[in-house]
Amino acid sequence: MSRVAKQLIIISLSVLFIGTQSFLFGANTTITETENEIYEAFSEIDQLVACIETDNTATYNQLLTTNSKLIENVSASAAMAMNAVTDTQTPFISAFLWGCIFNIPGMLIVGITTGFDSYHMKKSAWGCLISSLLWGGSGYFFSL
Repeated sequence: MSRVAKQLIIISLSVLFIGTQSFLFGANTTITETENEIYEAFSEIDQLVACIETDNTATYNQLLTTNSKLIENVSASAAMAMNAVTDTQTPFISAFLWGCIFNIPGMLIVGITTGFDSYHMKKSAWGCLISSLLWGGSGYFFSL
C-alpha cells in the first residue's frame, strides 16, 4: 500500500509542477498584452504633445477653446491609476482558503467569481500549493 501511495504523491506533484509552469506562462502573456494596451492608449496623447512642442504658443486651454480634435479624449484633471475602481469582486471566502480547501476546483471558483483577477488567483494558487504540500508531506510521513 505504501508503494501505491508514494506513486500517487509523485504523480500529483508532477501534475502540480506542470500546472504551475503553464499558469505562470499564461500570466506572462497577459502582462505583454497589457503593456501593448497601455502604449496604444498613449498614442493619442503623443499627437497632442507633439503639437504643443512644435508650437510654443499653443496651450491646453487654447486648444480647448478652439475645440481641437487633439484634446477630444483628454482630460485636464489628474487621476491616479491605482485609485481606479475595478468591477471584480472578492470571493465569498478568502481566495487562499478556496485554494487551500478545494485545490484546483477552488482556484477555478475564485477565477470565475473574480474575473480571473491576478491578485486573487495568486492567493488561491498559494493556498493550493500549501495544501498540496501538507497533504503530500503527511501522506509520506504516515506511510513510513
